[in-house]
Amino acid sequence: MRYLTLALSLTLALAFAVPAGAQTQALGAAQIEGFLAALPELRSLAQRVDRDSPSNVDSTDPATPFSPLITSLGNNGAMPEAGLIAAKHGFGSLADWTETGNRTVHAFAAANAGADLGDAAEQVAAAVEQIRTNPDLTPEHQDIMLRQLELATGTTLRFPSSPQDIAAVNPYMAELRQLFQ
Repeated sequence: MRYLTLALSLTLALAFAVPAGAQTQALGAAQIEGFLAALPELRSLAQRVDRDSPSNVDSTDPATPFSPLITSLGNNGAMPEAGLIAAKHGFGSLADWTETGNRTVHAFAAANAGADLGDAAEQVAAAVEQIRTNPDLTPEHQDIMLRQLELATGTTLRFPSSPQDIAAVNPYMAELRQLFQ
């Protein structure tokens, strides 16, 4: 109950500080499905071209989970082939695939956290979105507020994800769990 009160307080406090056009368009099913289909192919390509560190293509940095994969592809001259894989799955560029992947993983992590929050998950997700999109908050202040919300809810919330993205990944949770085991 304590985290619900905190989430609602944060939501109300920040509601008037978020500009109307600050939200990006929610992830779509075609984007998520394209990301899911391309990921194993891109991982395989990275492992094929980078034989020195084939298992090091996933990141432990939650902000940019696919940076090592893209770096490996770039360092080994595989960007053109990687771009073709991304295009085959509906992306205009490898950067578009990476952005979709980051958003999908962030929404997946937030949805997992939301499962622990029960009915308050939507309010907490909205509060997180408002913290992340508030132009009056510095990144340091955003991080402080998110850590406070994490302490209150007992979950990890520092994944920048919108409630719409979380809703979009829900049908793919089992497949995402399998990919990231």
